[in-house]
Amino acid sequence: MKITGTIISKTESAKTIAEALSPDNCGYMECVSEGDTVIASVSGDSVKTVLATVDDYLMNLSVACKTHDACSKQLNK
Repeated sequence: MKITGTIISKTESAKTIAEALSPDNCGYMECVSEGDTVIASVSGDSVKTVLATVDDYLMNLSVACKTHDACSKQLNK
């Protein structure tokens, strides 16, 4: 069985966030930016694999966004 899904996130820094997540673009996930949107396509052969991939992606997305925000605040001081 093939399982697929898409996660769409809106952010003003979509290109930067997608680039930060690009090392994970292999096999089960592909992350790109379009305008102010980060689009992650996820696929796998089992629910367990897809859930693990989504869990990892969401954690990495959170870290990338928080890091970007912190750096932006420091640069704008």
